[in-house]
Amino acid sequence: MDAVELMTLQQELLRDAEVVESAAAAVGERLEGAGIAHEEAAGHQLCRLYNAIEQMALRVAKRFENAIDDPSRWHAELIRRVTLEIPGVRPALLPRDIEGPLADLRGFRHVFTHAYDLVLRRDRLKLLRGDGDRVAARLRTEVLRFVEAVAAMHAIPWPADGNGGRRPEA
Repeated sequence: MDAVELMTLQQELLRDAEVVESAAAAVGERLEGAGIAHEEAAGHQLCRLYNAIEQMALRVAKRFENAIDDPSRWHAELIRRVTLEIPGVRPALLPRDIEGPLADLRGFRHVFTHAYDLVLRRDRLKLLRGDGDRVAARLRTEVLRFVEAVAAMHAIPWPADGNGGRRPEA
């Protein structure tokens, strides 16, 4: 990986983080209204939030590992994988304490998208909103930390080094 590839990954991850932030804000807006339509709209935004986080994890897994061991549990495996540091390869993208809230959001997404007959509980949506808000508030910082650590781990010239992320002239 070179500086351009890392900058591209950073921009993709930051764009995904923007989607997560947007979805988290939309969940709150939808829950301000009353009725099933608002609850269903909030549920949709919670799914959108989790989908964007899963997309972030896929970007990192494809860039660095490109394999998930258990295809039947790949959604759970993917999130677990990006909470691990792989020495000499990459740091963790997300801290382990985010794994629990993400498992709850993943479970909700599964039920929301696959249930034939679903009654949404506003109290449960509010709890999931809290999980989404907490995760969304941290993503941008985690992405920047991750990218800087990748640059340091692989000796990739980075904007913080005063060289604007460009390779030194040979």
